[in-house]
Amino acid sequence: MLIHKNLKHVADEVSNSRRAKMVEAKKNCEIRRSSKAESDFFAAIKEIKPDAVRNFMIPGSSHVYDVYIPSMNTIIEFDGDFWHGNKKIYDLSDRMKRQFRLDEMNSARAVEVGYKVIRVWQSESSLFIENLRKS
Repeated sequence: MLIHKNLKHVADEVSNSRRAKMVEAKKNCEIRRSSKAESDFFAAIKEIKPDAVRNFMIPGSSHVYDVYIPSMNTIIEFDGDFWHGNKKIYDLSDRMKRQFRLDEMNSARAVEVGYKVIRVWQSESSLFIENLRKS
């Protein structure tokens, strides 16, 4: 029993240490996984709007928004159809529904503090880029 408690305590310490490092890395934006599609989307926006910034955080918020264009005061979120739950394509699973609600909350937070927010589905991103070029 004593060995089990000691091993569990050591495992908890390692887990807490890893968790603390991940929280700190996220806070400092050291970790931000992006798909190739999201990276390509940002590159296309950057060509059209050179002031575009990737991985934008609103002060006081922990959410990292995909793209911010200061000249338009606009945040653009690139949503993968599957992960973010595109209702036009998928019957939403419980996980997709949770992600969809979280996305809505993050968008609402940005709007509350004065940003315009545009959410772009991956399947519609080419059309969005085309329209952005025309504007």
